[in-house]
Amino acid sequence: MFINILLITIFIISISIVLFIIFKKIPQLKKIEPEKIDEYRENKKKKAILEQKFTRDVSAFRQKFLILVKPTLNLTSNFLKKQYSKLYKIEEKYRTKLVKIHFEDKISNESHTLRHIEKAEKFIQNKKWLLAENEYVNALKLDVHNIEIYKKLADLYIQSKELEKAKETYEYIIKIEENDHDSYNKLGDIYKSMGDLNKTIEQYKIAISKSKNNANYYYNLATTYLKIEKIEESFENINNAINTEPENTVFLDFLINLSIIMGDRELGNKTLSKLLDIEPENKKIQEFREKLEKM
Repeated sequence: MFINILLITIFIISISIVLFIIFKKIPQLKKIEPEKIDEYRENKKKKAILEQKFTRDVSAFRQKFLILVKPTLNLTSNFLKKQYSKLYKIEEKYRTKLVKIHFEDKISNESHTLRHIEKAEKFIQNKKWLLAENEYVNALKLDVHNIEIYKKLADLYIQSKELEKAKETYEYIIKIEENDHDSYNKLGDIYKSMGDLNKTIEQYKIAISKSKNNANYYYNLATTYLKIEKIEESFENINNAINTEPENTVFLDFLINLSIIMGDRELGNKTLSKLLDIEPENKKIQEFREKLEKM
């Protein structure tokens, strides 16, 4: 019962609110006059006509302006093109001149560099180490990035028994050219001369890692392993050397000696037979044969 009364009350209140809103808007509706609506529509039409006229006027002015300005723009464009062409020709002229000067300077530097190298080689023949060093240094002043000159200088230090300088030079070469396997091999030779066989092995291994087909690197490593009595490692590396250069008699000589140390007569005779086929006049053959017979 209470719910019904509540619903009826809510309905009456809602109807009252709606009626209140309608009666409130009636005065405003009365104010709207038909002639005002026609005037609004007329104004809107006039505005659209004015906008269209303005657009046409702007377009016509733009066309007239382009007709007047176009000759001037063409003259300006042609003038700029001519100036650009002149500038380009001047630039091309000086570029050619600079290239020529650079080329002539380069040829001149190469000529002077070669002259210093030739002088250094003559001094080396007469064992004038210091004078030869000075010539190589002068050559490097002209061509500071020339790896081959650094190598020549390092070899000079080896010949003159300045091993520390030779080592430093090869280390510098490696900084410039990390993959220069020959420099690692030369460092191995230097460490061997210094008596540091562990460093020697380390450098030879790096050389091999960067040039796996160089038989001499394997041979150098084999001879070093033999010095520290690592027979298996020596045998492995001399085999790698022979597999790369099967007819190298120096490698075969070493393998025969190694087979005698290992007590392997069969390997020794097999290698001796191969040596005999390649170099029958080898003076060591008889010596090897006698050693193998005594085993």
